[in-house]
Amino acid sequence: MASNEIRYNDMSVTDVLTTLDKQGIKGTDANTIVAGWILENVYKTKQVFNYKETFVSSIPGCMPGPFVRKFVHQNWVDGEDLVQAGDANGKDGFNSRFHKIEQDLDELGNEIHTLAQCVADMRAMLASMLGEIRTEINNIYSQLPGTDVVGPIRQYPHYAYELDTTPQYLGTSKILGKNMTMWQTKEGIMTLPTVGDPPLNTGPGRTATYPGLLVQYMKDNPAYKQTFPAAVDVDTMRQKLGTNEIAPGITVNDALAIMPAGTKFATADALAADVTDRTSLALSFTGHTDAIKANLAGLTSIDKSTASIGLESLTNISSDQRTALTAGGIKTAADLAAADPIKIGAILKTGGVTTTDGTAASLVTNAKLLDRLNIRG
Repeated sequence: MASNEIRYNDMSVTDVLTTLDKQGIKGTDANTIVAGWILENVYKTKQVFNYKETFVSSIPGCMPGPFVRKFVHQNWVDGEDLVQAGDANGKDGFNSRFHKIEQDLDELGNEIHTLAQCVADMRAMLASMLGEIRTEINNIYSQLPGTDVVGPIRQYPHYAYELDTTPQYLGTSKILGKNMTMWQTKEGIMTLPTVGDPPLNTGPGRTATYPGLLVQYMKDNPAYKQTFPAAVDVDTMRQKLGTNEIAPGITVNDALAIMPAGTKFATADALAADVTDRTSLALSFTGHTDAIKANLAGLTSIDKSTASIGLESLTNISSDQRTALTAGGIKTAADLAAADPIKIGAILKTGGVTTTDGTAASLVTNAKLLDRLNIRG
């Protein structure tokens, strides 16, 4: 052991970390506790900020090699070359030439799709890391002299919420080891002390139900189908259908609160996917992600990947639905999250379960939310 290691009451930093590790506390949480131990017992140290999510400089799959074109045109000569469909005399005919063009276009399309997916993944990672920075700025602001009550913090830009009402509960975050509630007001974000965890039918737990309820409403509600037969404009949806209830006490506007103004989508499925992703991101900063995942999966321990969570653990699936889905080859939460809602509906009907398109889509969406929460940690 290094002779200059910080010690207090015959305990070193290493001893504290070892004790925390035995209790299952690791990573950033352990480092935060150790920092508090040093600050309280030894002397004040400089605050260090570490990202929870690693942003790697490069991903091999997102770096395609140079494109090699297969089609090379050889000029025809008038009066000499025969232009025909099949190959002849060592020269490609029309069919071979056009097939090579098709192959070139397919390869270009695949590379463009890969790059677009990489950009989408990078955007999600950046959004998560910007959220961490926002929380850290609030933390720093709360420690400045004369700011016992945290004042407004202006956001550039406001990513997660575009709200017309105030205040709006955003979630809970740990600041200096204490749970603090975060509220969106017209003046900015304010943090206030909290006592205990919010019940799962309110706050973050209630928010976790929004994506599934919204997609079920869009798939089954005649008013929605009549208003938006294909593409959907979020602003118009708020204006025309915002006060419609998607569950007792929960409106369309509640589920769309996380969506920025001016957002448009080609289909209801695209809107549902974006709401699910944004909701999982917002929930990941509440400080109650573990409780939400445990509630969704019915688990006492949430240290499981979605692929290892059986349907019997999911709290929003009935026994009849579970039996039908298992017989249809859907056995885990990961299977359900990856499935086409139309296929899920067909499996349920084959198993004798009365269902709707909205019910099937809701089951898939809830599984996707659980999967996204597992990924975000």
